[in-house]
Amino acid sequence: MVLSRIWTVVSTNWLREQIGSQLKASKKLRILDTTFAYDRDVDTYKEGYQLGHIPQSVHFNIFKCTQSTPEIPVNLPEINCFTDYVQGLGIWPDTHVIAYDRSLPQAAYRTWWMLRLYGHRNVSVLDGGLRKWLEDGYDVTTDEPEIERSDFVAKLDKNLLRSYDDVIRNFETRREQIVDARGEQSKNVTDGILV
Repeated sequence: MVLSRIWTVVSTNWLREQIGSQLKASKKLRILDTTFAYDRDVDTYKEGYQLGHIPQSVHFNIFKCTQSTPEIPVNLPEINCFTDYVQGLGIWPDTHVIAYDRSLPQAAYRTWWMLRLYGHRNVSVLDGGLRKWLEDGYDVTTDEPEIERSDFVAKLDKNLLRSYDDVIRNFETRREQIVDARGEQSKNVTDGILV
């Protein structure tokens, strides 16, 4: 796989071509099923990923290494724990990561941002996620790929963080564009996987 540029969004056709006829997952490409539910008691690994996923993808738990608060249900992961977790997912410094979810794109974009926040720039989101993959007639599998542990080390990029005061100040200066990827229902979902 040769990319001169890492696109923010990639198509299902592009991803299918990258997977091609490879029987094994490659260090160069890691596909993450990022589907999650706000209710931490819902096991999206069993109730989503294990039922069928894009070939060569691994389950990504967005809650791994995090502590929720009433104000922040999906907080940032602790950096050392996140380093260990990402190493276990087989994401190497030069791995192109593709994040997708089962329906709504919030989890995939959150994963895209979180990986970038912790220093991994080679990450894209699958346009339309699993739903589009299936609509395009591509197969899913229940097979789980064998993954070699990587040497990834998370490094926090504070340039991608904004405080409450930064956001308020930006309303006046309008220097940065603010995008809230959450849908209305996701702001108040308390249980169940978003499908």
